[in-house]
Amino acid sequence: MSHIIFRRMKLGNAMTVYARPRNGSVIGNETIVVCGMNRNEMRELREDHYQETVHEKIVALREAIKGNSGSAVEQAHKNACALLQARCSFVALSFDLLTQAIDDADLSPFNLAWPLLENVPTAAVIHS
Repeated sequence: MSHIIFRRMKLGNAMTVYARPRNGSVIGNETIVVCGMNRNEMRELREDHYQETVHEKIVALREAIKGNSGSAVEQAHKNACALLQARCSFVALSFDLLTQAIDDADLSPFNLAWPLLENVPTAAVIHS
């Protein structure tokens, strides 16, 4: 996860989630190519996860922020962060899409923030 970032992008008339090297990482690029991470099947699985799981958390958190209710924002943030547990599927994908959709600056008035990348369970750091 420290070498790969997932981004939702338009492909033709549809949205899809692509794997991209994080910060231009050579390791990330090679991993994406060797593992075929942007094959149609992989993109479809990631888009399905976004539509079925992540999107509703983003919508709920945006609505809570818009409503300016601290307790509602805290609960929506907690629900979104539940997707970032080691037992969950697509943790890296969820992390990237959540943090791209809602910035820490939007959470800070409620004394909240996303976890740091290195604290997300699948964010293994590779030292060379």
